[in-house]
Amino acid sequence: MINLGLSCDQYRSSSQHATWLTYRLQQEQRYARLDAIARSVHWRNVALFFGGRVGRNFSGEGPGIVDVCRAIDRDGVDRLIQRGSWLAIELAADRALGPNRRGQRSLVECGLQVLERELTPGRIRVLIDLLDRLPDEDLRDHVVPIIRERVKVLDASRLKPLATVADALDVQDLVSEAVEKMLAHGIDGKGLSIVFRLQSGPLLRRPPKS
Repeated sequence: MINLGLSCDQYRSSSQHATWLTYRLQQEQRYARLDAIARSVHWRNVALFFGGRVGRNFSGEGPGIVDVCRAIDRDGVDRLIQRGSWLAIELAADRALGPNRRGQRSLVECGLQVLERELTPGRIRVLIDLLDRLPDEDLRDHVVPIIRERVKVLDASRLKPLATVADALDVQDLVSEAVEKMLAHGIDGKGLSIVFRLQSGPLLRRPPKS
């Protein structure tokens, strides 16, 4: 999510940098530069501006943006902190690829990989706030089906973040499925539903029922 707390000069500078990167570089150079700047907290807003400009102005390059996000998380410390996945879900929340539904699905799918690791309550809240910016059809067609599939395939010890987000989305059958799987594998379920609510709180908007 682009930091709207930027000063006017910072906002203008980030936008100008993103414009230069978008139009002055060749396609392969654009991807290489996005890979580099997305790893730096100081260039995060430029990366988000840049991803949005590329997605909107070069419609065929959406898959390349997703590939960069995935590649970031294959290296070093990002296997743990997942800056690539966080960039993907931020770009999805910003609708960086415009009306490209396939590209949006890929960004959401990549972004939701953050749920496969332990998250602090604060990070879960950040994720839920990002998901709350998605349109109803993205929650219904992308987010809920992806979480549903991952509840089925992930080890029970890794389900708590997924169940927390499902609870915030008020998809209670998914919450029940995750909790039952955790309990079946001997994971202490005492107070789980209360913990979910304390960690996340419900979204302001729930996905429409399919």
